[in-house]
Amino acid sequence: MLTNPAPLDFERSEARDRKRRQWIGFGALVLLVVMLAALVASTMNQARIRNSAEAQHVLTQDMLLVSSKLQLSIHAAGRAVRGYMITNEARSLLPFVRERNEGRALVEKLGSLAGNNADRRAQVAAIGMELDSIYVMGDRLVEMQQNGAREVAIERLRSGRTEQRMASILGRIDALAQAEIDEQRLHADAASAADRRQEILTYSLAALALVFLGIAGMIGVGAARAHVRAVALSARLHYMASHDELTGLLNRRSFFAALQRERDLSARTGRSLAVAIVDIDLFKRINDSHGHRAGDIVLTHVATLLTDTLRSHDLVGRIGGEEFAVLMPHTEISAARTICERLRRIIARSTVPLPSGVEATITISTGIATFENDEDRDSLMGRADHALYAAKSGGRNQVRLAA
Repeated sequence: MLTNPAPLDFERSEARDRKRRQWIGFGALVLLVVMLAALVASTMNQARIRNSAEAQHVLTQDMLLVSSKLQLSIHAAGRAVRGYMITNEARSLLPFVRERNEGRALVEKLGSLAGNNADRRAQVAAIGMELDSIYVMGDRLVEMQQNGAREVAIERLRSGRTEQRMASILGRIDALAQAEIDEQRLHADAASAADRRQEILTYSLAALALVFLGIAGMIGVGAARAHVRAVALSARLHYMASHDELTGLLNRRSFFAALQRERDLSARTGRSLAVAIVDIDLFKRINDSHGHRAGDIVLTHVATLLTDTLRSHDLVGRIGGEEFAVLMPHTEISAARTICERLRRIIARSTVPLPSGVEATITISTGIATFENDEDRDSLMGRADHALYAAKSGGRNQVRLAA
């Protein structure tokens, strides 16, 4: 038994396409989730770097402020010592004592700001040691002044050693401030780089989202097309299962199913129903004389005339080799006879060009029966078939009514 492999091939193709769409959609979704996770991680990292940069900015500003105050304090202490050397007044030493205490407090503040930064703590420690040496030198100059060695003290003050130490510690403080500025710049650069990475990742995610939407659209379009193809195939299969392949009319099974429905409806409602069986006269002679191709042409010709002549609500089917059946709802016997007579005349006047070049003339015989007394479908068709037999026996090319 031969079968049509198209439905099976279609199902396999659709299954492959569906699986491919599922994998593409799943892959795009996974990639989108990964990108979202990366964006969240990048956002958190950006916030951390930004917070670190802001904290470093605050720290740098504090370090610069304290460093500036320390430099001012050192200058003030130096001026106090020089003032005492000039005036020899004890009150001139008060600013020196105050600035010495202030300077040491500022060094401690720098140490606390340095925190766990080993380099900064080392720089602050060196500044503290050098500052203490300057204070010790100031104390010695004051002591020499108080002990009457004023000239020697002034000479030491003018020797330049004091200025060198002052310049040295001020340079260390400037170096500490510059190191903090450089550190702040590094944090700012890191924050800017994090912002750029975040921007790139955001744009990438937006592009990926667009790609994902495009893929989703493609999957949707593919699914819609697959649905359309499936519907079309289903309609095609239904048509193939219910219609005659050669003539396009209802096949025997579909016609008898329609007849059963109309018979049941007529039994319930009491409305009229007529059925006719049409047979092509001497069809075997056409096949024998001109071949089966000519026979197919004649069958198609008759089917076309049946479809064109009958009413829109009438149903026509091919129920045998050269036999056709017509189902006429809402039709009394007289109207059915009029319809079939018109059909007989139209077919008798028509000619069929055959492949052999012959213009064939054909006729039909028709038997008509109407639904009566709640009879079943087979009984109704049997009476129409008896009427057809009577038409054949009576000389063909005629319409007979069932008894």
